[in-house]
Amino acid sequence: MLQLLQTLPIIFFTISIVGWLFLGLLILVNSVLVLHRRVFLLIFLPILAANPLALFEELALPSQNASPNWRLWAVLAVDLALAVAGYWLLTGWQIYGLSEGETEGALKTWCDEQGWEVDSQLAERKTLWGGNRMGIRLTVLCKGQTLVLWLLGGANETRIEGETPKARECIRQMLPALRRPEKPYRLKEHLTGALYIVLAVVLAVLAWIFFFEPRLVLID
Repeated sequence: MLQLLQTLPIIFFTISIVGWLFLGLLILVNSVLVLHRRVFLLIFLPILAANPLALFEELALPSQNASPNWRLWAVLAVDLALAVAGYWLLTGWQIYGLSEGETEGALKTWCDEQGWEVDSQLAERKTLWGGNRMGIRLTVLCKGQTLVLWLLGGANETRIEGETPKARECIRQMLPALRRPEKPYRLKEHLTGALYIVLAVVLAVLAWIFFFEPRLVLID
C-alpha cells in the first residue's frame, strides 16, 4: 500500500505535465483551435489529487499515527473547493488563432446562413471579481428567442461565452463555423502554445527536484 501511495502522485504529476505539453503543441500546430475552458481544469485536477495522497503516504509510514489529522481534512476541503470553483468559473470556449473581429465575422456569417438576426456592439462585461472588461456583445434573435453572447479578447486568444444555458447551447452549434475559416498560419497568434510548453518544462524540472526524485529513491 505504501509503495502505491508513493507511485500514484508521480503518475498524477506526469499526467498534468504531459497535458500542458500536449495542449501547447495543439495550439502551435493548428491554425485555429477551439477548446472548452474546462480542459484546463482537467489538466489541473491530477495535481489536486496528488496533494491528499502525499498526506495519506505520511499516515501509512510505520512511525506515524494511522488516524487522519486536521491537515488531511483541510487539504481535502481546499482541493474540493478549488475543483468546484474551477468547474463553475471555467465556462465558455477558448479560440486560438482567431481575433475578436475574425470570430465575430465567422459567427455573423453562420447566423446569416441560418436566417438569424444578429447585432453586435462594444460593451462592458462585469467580471466575477467585481471589475469590468470591454468585449463584443452579440445579440442573436433566433426562433423567437433573444440570446446574448460575449466575445472577450486576450493575449493571442478569444473567449466566447453565453449568458444563459440556451445561449451556451447555441454556441455549441456555432463551433464548426469557428473551426472552418482557413487563414495563413502566423506564429505570433500561437505564442500561448509555446508558453504552455515552457510551463510544462518548468513544472517537470521542479517536480523532478522536489517531488519525483525523493519518491523514486523511496520506491527503490
